[in-house]
Amino acid sequence: MSGNANNRSHQNPSNVLDGKKILMVEDDPYLREFYRRLLERDGVEMIIADDGEQGFEMLQSEDPDLILLDILLPGMTGIEFLQKLRNENVQHAPIIVLTDLDQTGVEEKARELGAVDYLPKHETDSMELQRRITKIFSE
Repeated sequence: MSGNANNRSHQNPSNVLDGKKILMVEDDPYLREFYRRLLERDGVEMIIADDGEQGFEMLQSEDPDLILLDILLPGMTGIEFLQKLRNENVQHAPIIVLTDLDQTGVEEKARELGAVDYLPKHETDSMELQRRITKIFSE
């Protein structure tokens, strides 16, 4: 019983993230790299987009299991991304909004447009992010 796959499943047999594909739409290069490394340790395949337009294109070609979406993005904002999904009736994976935007009504608007969770970056540590993602895949 040798090999990386056997060792990984032996270390954490209940890892629901292993083999999942997550699209992250985030313009901050430091955060993209941090979240990529964090989630790849759990066996997640990360697809990275640094703006809303690129994220929308990748969504259609990559078929991710989950989307992590920032709100403050160059070009198409996260809210515009969510609106475009709704307007074009695009079938998509669950979306977690992960943002620093602290503005009244943004969370409500994101949820109204289909986000399943909303996490303020400054209040969310890596363990909480992993817990929220795991919860979505466990439902």
